[in-house]
Amino acid sequence: MSVCINKIIEQYGGKRPIEGLDIAIVPGVLQNINVDPKELQEELVKNYPIRKQGDEIVQGAVQWVHGSHNALRYRGNELKREKIWLQDGKPDEKGYAYYYYTGVQWEVVPAQTDWAECPEIDRIATEIARFNTRVGAKPSNQAIITRYKNQCHGIGAHYDKPKSIAPSDESGTSLITVIKMGEVGRKFNIYDLDEKLLWSEVVAPGDAIVMTLEANLKTKHEVPIEEDAAIGDSGSIVFRSISSILTYAKVMSERDASRKRKRKAQEDKEDKEEKKQIVEAKPVASCASWRCPKPGSGSKD
Repeated sequence: MSVCINKIIEQYGGKRPIEGLDIAIVPGVLQNINVDPKELQEELVKNYPIRKQGDEIVQGAVQWVHGSHNALRYRGNELKREKIWLQDGKPDEKGYAYYYYTGVQWEVVPAQTDWAECPEIDRIATEIARFNTRVGAKPSNQAIITRYKNQCHGIGAHYDKPKSIAPSDESGTSLITVIKMGEVGRKFNIYDLDEKLLWSEVVAPGDAIVMTLEANLKTKHEVPIEEDAAIGDSGSIVFRSISSILTYAKVMSERDASRKRKRKAQEDKEDKEEKKQIVEAKPVASCASWRCPKPGSGSKD
């Protein structure tokens, strides 16, 4: 078992929800630093704009990106959640802490900005840095804030992809720290990789689920959609140690190339549709027009 997780349990009153896995539930993380989970989410919703379908993502600004936005859609489908991306440092100076996940689009990467621009989270990030140092974890350099507006919002069973997350090594344990916020708790499910349910409980606002990267890769986790329930506004802040740092120029180049590919695909689609309409609109020659000429009716040499 991870020494880091053991320290979290000993020093912060956490518990292992599943025996044999390096996952800890830590109560009152936000309350212990005098942050009200409900007020925190209300402030984030009130203070920062939501970019919906058709809105421009503004570089260098703290902003929510709505699940309907093209940059956040997955295979064309609207996601049932809203997100803010933050990191330690300005992207144009330190580069982007680029977290790879299935379906990530280059268009959304510039939505990430310095958490110093978001005082509500900057304060919490400072405390997480102290927490990581105390328990022997790697520094966290990225935070993704997710809002689940009601019971129709959630995220399916998945594990965080390791491609861009720093692995645990002698310099420290790589932690994924999920801090719940909002007015209500949400059910949090943990499965094995065959999706056999291992643990399911409502995690209260202010509590944290902390897991090593390696425990994450042995399990799947989920915030289930519960359409038959009446659930209020909730959300989470997820801190990770990202190893993939992309330069500002690289991200802009990839974003512009992605835009060019999408425009070309759209033009090809429209061209194909136009040709189809022309073919469908073209009159079909009658059978009479294809009859052979009567003898003697043709031209004479």
